[in-house]
Amino acid sequence: MTVMEKSPKQRLRACERVLLEHMEEFVSVGMALKEIRDDRLYEADGITSWGAYMVSAVHRFGIKRRYADELISSAELRMALPDIPGASSAGSANQSGWSELAVRPLKKLKTTGQAKTVAAKIIKAVKDNGEKVTSTLVGKFVNAELDIRPKKTKNRKATAPTYNRLIEKYTDSLKDMADMLGKLTDAECRQWGEAEPGLTLDLVRQIERVQKVLEKVWHRLPD
Repeated sequence: MTVMEKSPKQRLRACERVLLEHMEEFVSVGMALKEIRDDRLYEADGITSWGAYMVSAVHRFGIKRRYADELISSAELRMALPDIPGASSAGSANQSGWSELAVRPLKKLKTTGQAKTVAAKIIKAVKDNGEKVTSTLVGKFVNAELDIRPKKTKNRKATAPTYNRLIEKYTDSLKDMADMLGKLTDAECRQWGEAEPGLTLDLVRQIERVQKVLEKVWHRLPD
């Protein structure tokens, strides 16, 4: 039975088995997610949208929507990259030398062709120097391709004014977000929470991180 001869529900279950069995093999997982998304296989379970399907995926597979989209794009790019000599191309993507984290920096480049060119330079460095392919190593080559130079370390005197400017910038954005969220009705809040539980939880966590830093700055926050 070919892929096209299988029913959408059979294909959905097959893709989900990949998600459960190969969570560390990002290419397999990414391509399975791509098939579910692009061919709308989730409709076989009566689910009407990719976003709604990813709500269930958070609980079933531990994959948030943003990370799922990240995996799909990383897997697609990995398929275009050359294998690293000496690494096994069988099995997981990690065995072939490219991890999902190592592929991510390459997505900063404008085209797949540019990513392949940089990947070839990385492979040569690995072959010549015996280095491992890490996100740090890939990032260095990507930054060189984009002519991004390391930022100079600023002295302590410049730290406070720099943070002040950043705080002023992001405080304005937070005010805008607070104004926007303050206009949501209870029903809209529930709908948002059901549609994007991972996103709302991530926002809460980031706010808690900021609050902890502010408590250190002011010793205690005002009531």
